[in-house]
Amino acid sequence: MNRTAVIAGSTGLVGGSLLRQLLVDTSFSKVISISRRDSGVKHDKLVEYTGSLEDPVFLEKHIKGDVIFCCLGTTIKKAGS
Repeated sequence: MNRTAVIAGSTGLVGGSLLRQLLVDTSFSKVISISRRDSGVKHDKLVEYTGSLEDPVFLEKHIKGDVIFCCLGTTIKKAGS
């Protein structure tokens, strides 16, 4: 298929796992990763954009796909739990 998946937050635990699954999923021909830092993953289907996830211009420019996944989160320590 010729579909594009977009992941916001692909460098965390959940997002990283989803990224690996999408890269082997034949339902998607392209996977766009949007995050604050590089994932370190290399794949022909992967396009990575790094920048501020609080910048609406950055997000609007790069969030273009058929399916969008939001995997943004925090750690238990940072959340104060």
